[in-house]
Amino acid sequence: MKKEMKKKILATGISVALIASLISTNRNRKEVKGDTPNNNYVKALQESLYFFDANMCGNDVKDKSAFVWRDNCHTGEIYVKYNGKTIDLSGGYHDAGDHVKFGLPQAYSATILGLSYLEFGNAYEKYGLTKHYNMIMSRFVDYFERCTVLGSDGNVEAFCYQVGKGQKDHSYWGKPEEQDSKQGNRVDQIYFTSSTNPATDIVSETAASLAIYSINRNDDKALFYAEKLFDYAKNNTKKVATDGPIENGEAFYSSGRYADDYCMAAVMLYKATGKSVYADEFRKYSGECNEWSWLSWDDVSGIALKYGNKAGLYSNPNGDPLDNCFNNMKNGSKVVNGYYSLLNWGSTRYNCNMDAMALMTKNNNNINWALGQLDIILGNDNRSYVCGHTKYTLYPHHRAASGYNDVSANGTTKQAHVLVGGLVGGPDQDGNFINDASKYQYSEVALDYNAGYVLALSGAVAEMINRNDVNQTTVDDTTLSNEFRSSVVTTYKSESEYGRFQQLQETSSEEQSSETPSEEQSSEIPSEEQSSEIPSEEQSSEIPSEEQSSETPSEEQSSETPTEKQTETKPVTEQTETTSNNNNTAGNNTNNNTNNNTNNNTNSNTNNNGNTDNESKTVVKDKKRILKKGKIKINLKNKKKYKLSKKIKIKSKYAIKSITINKKKIKFKKNAKKISFKLKKYKKFLKKRKFNKIIIKDIYGKKIVRKIKIK
Repeated sequence: MKKEMKKKILATGISVALIASLISTNRNRKEVKGDTPNNNYVKALQESLYFFDANMCGNDVKDKSAFVWRDNCHTGEIYVKYNGKTIDLSGGYHDAGDHVKFGLPQAYSATILGLSYLEFGNAYEKYGLTKHYNMIMSRFVDYFERCTVLGSDGNVEAFCYQVGKGQKDHSYWGKPEEQDSKQGNRVDQIYFTSSTNPATDIVSETAASLAIYSINRNDDKALFYAEKLFDYAKNNTKKVATDGPIENGEAFYSSGRYADDYCMAAVMLYKATGKSVYADEFRKYSGECNEWSWLSWDDVSGIALKYGNKAGLYSNPNGDPLDNCFNNMKNGSKVVNGYYSLLNWGSTRYNCNMDAMALMTKNNNNINWALGQLDIILGNDNRSYVCGHTKYTLYPHHRAASGYNDVSANGTTKQAHVLVGGLVGGPDQDGNFINDASKYQYSEVALDYNAGYVLALSGAVAEMINRNDVNQTTVDDTTLSNEFRSSVVTTYKSESEYGRFQQLQETSSEEQSSETPSEEQSSEIPSEEQSSEIPSEEQSSEIPSEEQSSETPSEEQSSETPTEKQTETKPVTEQTETTSNNNNTAGNNTNNNTNNNTNNNTNSNTNNNGNTDNESKTVVKDKKRILKKGKIKINLKNKKKYKLSKKIKIKSKYAIKSITINKKKIKFKKNAKKISFKLKKYKKFLKKRKFNKIIIKDIYGKKIVRKIKIK
């Protein structure tokens, strides 16, 4: 397929004339208010997660992706050799409508998605979307952990930050499942870090995403890898990656700086562990961040500085970094029919990033502005920029969904599959939108597009919860598309049926008791068997063995067009445009650096298991992670007889992870520290003549066991 040369125009500043034109335009802005939202943001959030199912890569796609039209791909890259070690590079996600796995946008997307739960976790919990969200995030994390090659001393030897070459990948339009057979596998297209190419930006952003995941999920393994990767970035020469992100002079995802990613990792690791080394490193490099930069895959300065400010590590002379970033992007936008467009290319991506920041400011004017912008993107005028959200047909620049082998001749041909939840690039600054898969300036989709979109939507849903908007609901997943894989969707659906999920919450809430067990009931000192603090195999937090940890990244992240990198100075925004060929995905669009400032509310400081940040701090010593010592009390004595009418009362220092009766799990409210129920509720699990084993575990591995008989 003929490939034309891409053109890239990179503006390093804005002229006085342009500033004047922006000021003139802004006088006539048509503000769109979101006081009475027109869209179901819960449904939009539910849909938005499916884009990540469409972009899965690896040997388990058929089992994990919700789409029947996706199957296992790039299967030849399971075993890759690095210094004599076998590395599994499977998993992760394709970058955009292409099949490369670029390191920086993938790590950035995982960070932004992690912030979505950290900031607005109630949006997922209330509407039963947590299971699907967790599956998506665990895939990012598993991939990053496999990308990390540990040496015999337990330290990072190398990190695989890219699989696939942009130019070769973009010359192929077709299914990812067939790329190996048509182009050959990509074992010669794998990029590892080295002492001369430390890829500080990518390694640091990956560490940041792992640290956030560890906070959200209480995951010691993720925290271990986050700390090890940060050590690698800290102890090596600091440089951005150029080999891979720049190929034969063509830029894909070449970053402008590493300090923003490094500080993002430092502040999140400080939040997760409280260790002074991370505070020191943040302070050392925070001066190299730029709070005025536009939030994008290329710069997360604003988010890092905001979290640093909240942690007491950074005092900003210019005010709130989040406000500065948001206002700089908003004021640099052109407005047509109420829609704020920052660039001609991929405007919805930047708009959603602005929406997300506006919602995080907790300012009512900003919130209503953001909801108004989301209403336009979702289809206020019946033209939605989200695939499958309305009846309006979009032609996204996405090889897997298209079903054809030549985009240049099929830009407006009906595509074989609906890319449910995919956010396309949207209109240019003059309000024009060309709905054509070959015009990727308008039709591009990418991980980082949808990550910012998800963050904005979760904020919108959280706001609707605050407003008690009863019209916000999920829908039956199968109504979104007739191309879902039923077994996978059933798994998601079981949790996303709102009525059933709400009923479950109410039931388990009734089971909870605020009563403290009586002195007689709770003063027992657990026996050695009951109080053993040695984690089970599942819970073990030991440092992974060399065999386990010598894995490297999977294969395919790619952004199809040159990244339009923008340098920024104070409230100056930069424009970047790219004209390109038919086959190219604009995945590497110019990203203006911005800070996405996330407010750490009390709710966000609580991780997925209900722990506060202080509770989630861990220490590494002698290559073993020491778990926090909790205390669990229960009003049952060992080897005693009880009637079915007996009310069980459990009290734990930390959130309870599981309760089993004879190996049968019982349901209870998530994050609970106090639980009560009657034995008769679970009589079907109980045996009358034999001992019944009741086991309670908290999130740190503390366990208490009671063996009782039933009268």
